[in-house]
Amino acid sequence: MHEHGEADRLMRQILTLVEAKGLLKITKVAIGIGDLTGLFQEPLQEQLEHVAAHYGINGIQFTFTRIKPEAFCRQCRKPIGQEAKCPFCGSGNIEITAGLSTVIQEVS
Repeated sequence: MHEHGEADRLMRQILTLVEAKGLLKITKVAIGIGDLTGLFQEPLQEQLEHVAAHYGINGIQFTFTRIKPEAFCRQCRKPIGQEAKCPFCGSGNIEITAGLSTVIQEVS
């Protein structure tokens, strides 16, 4: 289950952000899950709660949003949304620019 590894990575980032902001307590964390990550909200939330408890932190309210895939055509250099092939020049030489990762959107 790669949710556990991702939860551990996210929690380390959350703790770094908390320290940088000088927060004394973590109450809410908003996380964006890329649609192309293969991660599911419920198992990720369970693992985040498990990892947080390991660090001695309980009661965090986790909220999640999905991040839609976005692409960019390397041939004509235009953003092409969610297309697998460029609608402008027909090239299949695209780069995925969003939806491949999980990101912390807010910590409070």
